[in-house]
Amino acid sequence: MSRGKLILLGILAIAVVVLTVMAVQGPRPGAPTAAAGPIPTFGTVTSDPHPVAAFVGDSYTTGTGATVKVKTRWTALVSAEMEWKEVNLGRGGTGYATTSGRSGCGKEYCPSFVEMIPEVLAVDPDVVFISGGRSDIRAWDADPSIVIAAITQTYADMRSAVPDARIIAVGPAVSGTVTQDAIDMDLAVESAATAVGAEFISLLNPSVLDASLLSGDRIHPNNAGHSAIARRIVEGLGTQ
Repeated sequence: MSRGKLILLGILAIAVVVLTVMAVQGPRPGAPTAAAGPIPTFGTVTSDPHPVAAFVGDSYTTGTGATVKVKTRWTALVSAEMEWKEVNLGRGGTGYATTSGRSGCGKEYCPSFVEMIPEVLAVDPDVVFISGGRSDIRAWDADPSIVIAAITQTYADMRSAVPDARIIAVGPAVSGTVTQDAIDMDLAVESAATAVGAEFISLLNPSVLDASLLSGDRIHPNNAGHSAIARRIVEGLGTQ
């Protein structure tokens, strides 16, 4: 064997010995080692899977008469049943042609339903409820045409504002005898709503409330009354 080959074999033998010793001894104390750890993740944006339902209305919509408004008012009950995220934009004392103040809504000024459209747009809803009419009774008695025009404008403007949203009109509820004026207003709401492709649910045909479903003020629904309204609405949604 040549001298060159002997040198090469000697170098290889030394390398094998060194590597064997290192493998037996393991890493030096304090030497950094690669450790298994959690796989890094990158933040992801998650969104609420529930459709947003905005509710425009009067004191019935805010939940007056319910013991725990955020849980037992009809808007909360409907939202829970339909698996919607409730955004309650109700204002006591307001209507299609009627605004309110401190005695009705607790604020200096609360707008009519059509004036609430910017508030609706701000929550980017999938579903929009417009419910009311009780607060418009005086205006109706004075001049029904003014209220009818306001109802028509409300639904036309709401459809223009949220063209892709599901709009649901809920007619007025009465806590006593169903008068012809209430029936006529109910029909006006139905006509305006269906004209823009909205759904309509009547609380008068038959009347959803009776004396046993009213709170102590004999005007607003109690918990059972709110539950009755919610059932009527959920049933109505299921047929449309």
